[in-house]
Amino acid sequence: MTKEQMIIALQDTEQKFKRNHEVIEQVWEAGSPFLSIARQQAARVMEEEIAAILRSE
Repeated sequence: MTKEQMIIALQDTEQKFKRNHEVIEQVWEAGSPFLSIARQQAARVMEEEIAAILRSE
């Protein structure tokens, strides 16, 4: 993977994370245990995607 491809892939991962976070916050209200779980899962997915991108270097 070229440097430019990595940059694009990481930016795409960031955008997906932000989009997921926005949707999560629209679905569950503050204080909901589901909100916390969904946020943690979104972060975990992002971490896995970043790790995969960095491994493919």
